[in-house]
Amino acid sequence: MNKGYILIVVLLASGGIFSGFLYYRQMLPVDKVDISVFPKELGEWKSEDIYLDERTYDVLETRNVLARNYKSSRGNVYFFIVFSETNRKVSHPPEVCYEGEGTEVSEKGSFALDMPELKEPLSINKFIAQKGNQKELVFYWYKAGDKFTSNYLKQQVRIMLGQLVGKRMSGALIRISVPLIDNNESKAFETFREFSSSAVPLILKSLP
Repeated sequence: MNKGYILIVVLLASGGIFSGFLYYRQMLPVDKVDISVFPKELGEWKSEDIYLDERTYDVLETRNVLARNYKSSRGNVYFFIVFSETNRKVSHPPEVCYEGEGTEVSEKGSFALDMPELKEPLSINKFIAQKGNQKELVFYWYKAGDKFTSNYLKQQVRIMLGQLVGKRMSGALIRISVPLIDNNESKAFETFREFSSSAVPLILKSLP
């Protein structure tokens, strides 16, 4: 068989597959849950929305994003949720975004946090982000359907397998950043614990 003919067949087949993929993506249902309805007040924690530019939305591949600064007498946190019921790629590991903006990432680790609302400890990633004189202690984890995990690959596989069998499997990245004042990590960690004890129960109720 003529090699040129084979090449044409392959290109046509590839084009058909790509067109089918684009059609499938266009036909995906939109998110039923708007994460922006998440409460702006959590007990004594009061919040203000953080402005996100169009480039950020493009990188995240969704506009279903919560970005707020919550404050109380107990401290100050930056709270982010990126959510989608149809696109598992929205859950980018935060280190990639920080480093892409020229922020130094150090002291990566993970730990388990007991939460009364959960049957098992919540596994959480953490690291320190520094840009110039500003430092933050960053905590994050993922949600895949009704399960939390600190492992990005586990989240992606769980969502993919669920979608393959026809389930509407949502995905989310949850991130809480606490400014590091005088390098006091213990204080920042306590602020995180105080805020997460209010936020996690509502995350469970708000995200399918």
